[in-house]
Amino acid sequence: MEDVKTIRIKYQQKGRRPIVAKILKTAKFARLKEIFCQENGLPLDKVQFIFDSVRVGDNETAETLDLEDDDCIDVYVLE
Repeated sequence: MEDVKTIRIKYQQKGRRPIVAKILKTAKFARLKEIFCQENGLPLDKVQFIFDSVRVGDNETAETLDLEDDDCIDVYVLE
């Protein structure tokens, strides 16, 4: 079995359809959040990623969070 370096995750924002993205397991969420905000026209300082009811830190990766294919990251936009 080969070592898979990427996984598919879903970003779910309230009131919107989920966005499916393929990410590197070693990519830091700070960079992933930056890309998400740019693509969706959201202010970086107002967006939080939550996984399993816990805020995802900027230095976390899919590997450190033990994410698997089709796991869902909840996106919260602060007022």
